[in-house]
Amino acid sequence: MSPYKAKKNCYVGSCPNLVEVGVKYCSVHAHKLKTDYPRRYPERQKMYGPAWHKLRKWWLNGHPLCVIEGCGEVATVCDHIVDHKGDYEKFMDIENLQSLCAYHHNKKTGKEFAYGKASPKSYDR
Repeated sequence: MSPYKAKKNCYVGSCPNLVEVGVKYCSVHAHKLKTDYPRRYPERQKMYGPAWHKLRKWWLNGHPLCVIEGCGEVATVCDHIVDHKGDYEKFMDIENLQSLCAYHHNKKTGKEFAYGKASPKSYDR
Protein backbone atom coordinates (compact mmCIF):
# COMPACT_ATOMS: atom_id res chain seq x y z
CA MET A 1 0.00 0.00 0.00
CA SER A 2 1.32 3.43 -0.90
CA PRO A 3 1.95 5.92 1.93
CA TYR A 4 0.41 8.64 -0.26
CA LYS A 5 -3.32 9.10 -0.67
CA ALA A 6 -4.73 9.89 -4.09
CA LYS A 7 -5.59 13.53 -4.71
CA LYS A 8 -7.89 15.24 -7.16
CA ASN A 9 -8.65 18.84 -8.11
CA CYS A 10 -10.97 21.00 -6.05
CA TYR A 11 -14.53 21.00 -7.44
CA VAL A 12 -14.17 24.70 -8.36
CA GLY A 13 -12.77 24.46 -11.88
CA SER A 14 -10.34 27.36 -11.68
CA CYS A 15 -8.90 26.34 -8.28
CA PRO A 16 -5.39 24.80 -8.38
CA ASN A 17 -5.71 23.18 -4.92
CA LEU A 18 -5.79 19.40 -4.54
CA VAL A 19 -8.10 17.52 -2.19
CA GLU A 20 -8.32 13.90 -1.07
CA VAL A 21 -10.61 11.58 -3.02
CA GLY A 22 -14.09 11.79 -1.51
CA VAL A 23 -13.71 15.47 -0.58
CA LYS A 24 -15.44 17.93 -2.92
CA TYR A 25 -13.86 21.30 -2.08
CA CYS A 26 -10.52 22.55 -0.74
CA SER A 27 -10.43 24.58 2.49
CA VAL A 28 -10.70 27.84 0.51
CA HIS A 29 -13.95 26.76 -1.13
CA ALA A 30 -15.37 24.50 1.63
CA HIS A 31 -18.15 27.04 2.33
CA LYS A 32 -19.71 26.10 -1.03
CA LEU A 33 -20.45 22.60 0.23
CA LYS A 34 -22.96 23.95 2.73
CA THR A 35 -24.84 25.98 0.11
CA ASP A 36 -25.14 23.60 -2.86
CA TYR A 37 -28.50 22.00 -2.03
CA PRO A 38 -30.31 24.77 -0.15
CA ARG A 39 -29.74 27.15 -3.05
CA ARG A 40 -31.72 24.83 -5.34
CA TYR A 41 -34.71 24.18 -3.06
CA PRO A 42 -34.53 26.37 0.06
CA GLU A 43 -38.23 25.86 0.85
CA ARG A 44 -37.84 22.05 0.82
CA GLN A 45 -34.70 21.87 2.95
CA LYS A 46 -36.58 22.25 6.24
CA MET A 47 -38.68 19.15 5.45
CA TYR A 48 -35.66 16.87 5.90
CA GLY A 49 -35.68 17.03 9.70
CA PRO A 50 -35.78 14.40 12.47
CA ALA A 51 -39.22 13.05 11.46
CA TRP A 52 -37.97 12.38 7.91
CA HIS A 53 -34.74 10.74 9.10
CA LYS A 54 -36.76 8.45 11.40
CA LEU A 55 -39.16 7.53 8.58
CA ARG A 56 -36.28 6.97 6.12
CA LYS A 57 -34.46 4.66 8.54
CA TRP A 58 -37.65 2.72 9.26
CA TRP A 59 -38.41 2.39 5.53
CA LEU A 60 -34.94 1.19 4.52
CA ASN A 61 -34.87 -1.33 7.39
CA GLY A 62 -38.12 -2.83 6.12
CA HIS A 63 -37.25 -2.54 2.41
CA PRO A 64 -33.48 -3.11 2.19
CA LEU A 65 -33.14 -3.88 -1.53
CA CYS A 66 -33.49 -1.71 -4.63
CA VAL A 67 -36.98 -2.13 -6.14
CA ILE A 68 -35.75 -2.12 -9.74
CA GLU A 69 -36.33 -5.57 -11.21
CA GLY A 70 -33.10 -7.55 -11.55
CA CYS A 71 -30.98 -5.07 -9.57
CA GLY A 72 -30.65 -6.76 -6.18
CA GLU A 73 -28.34 -4.04 -4.78
CA VAL A 74 -28.71 -2.80 -1.22
CA ALA A 75 -30.94 0.28 -1.17
CA THR A 76 -29.30 3.40 0.21
CA VAL A 77 -31.97 5.91 -0.81
CA CYS A 78 -35.56 6.26 0.35
CA ASP A 79 -37.02 7.84 -2.79
CA HIS A 80 -40.30 9.64 -3.38
CA ILE A 81 -42.04 7.91 -6.30
CA VAL A 82 -43.91 11.08 -7.24
CA ASP A 83 -42.23 14.43 -6.53
CA HIS A 84 -43.86 15.91 -3.44
CA LYS A 85 -43.24 19.49 -4.67
CA GLY A 86 -43.09 20.79 -1.12
CA ASP A 87 -46.35 19.13 0.02
CA TYR A 88 -45.56 17.78 3.51
CA GLU A 89 -48.42 15.23 3.44
CA LYS A 90 -47.12 13.73 0.18
CA PHE A 91 -43.55 14.00 1.50
CA MET A 92 -44.30 11.78 4.54
CA ASP A 93 -46.77 9.44 2.76
CA ILE A 94 -45.38 5.87 2.91
CA GLU A 95 -47.40 4.99 -0.22
CA ASN A 96 -45.14 7.43 -2.09
CA LEU A 97 -41.83 5.85 -1.00
CA GLN A 98 -39.58 3.30 -2.67
CA SER A 99 -36.13 1.91 -1.92
CA LEU A 100 -33.46 2.52 -4.56
CA CYS A 101 -29.73 1.93 -4.82
CA ALA A 102 -27.69 5.08 -5.47
CA TYR A 103 -27.24 4.19 -9.16
CA HIS A 104 -30.96 3.93 -9.89
CA HIS A 105 -31.86 6.94 -7.75
CA ASN A 106 -29.36 9.12 -9.62
CA LYS A 107 -30.60 7.80 -12.96
CA LYS A 108 -34.25 8.47 -12.01
CA THR A 109 -33.50 11.92 -10.60
CA GLY A 110 -31.48 12.85 -13.70
CA LYS A 111 -34.38 11.90 -15.95
CA GLU A 112 -36.86 13.83 -13.83
CA PHE A 113 -34.78 16.99 -14.07
CA ALA A 114 -34.04 16.51 -17.78
CA TYR A 115 -37.51 15.56 -18.98
CA GLY A 116 -39.85 16.72 -16.25
CA LYS A 117 -40.88 13.23 -15.11
CA ALA A 118 -39.69 9.64 -15.04
CA SER A 119 -41.65 6.42 -15.01
CA PRO A 120 -40.46 3.72 -12.58
CA LYS A 121 -39.62 1.34 -15.44
CA SER A 122 -37.60 3.91 -17.41
CA TYR A 123 -34.45 3.86 -15.33
CA ASP A 124 -33.21 0.30 -15.45
CA ARG A 125 -29.52 -0.41 -16.09
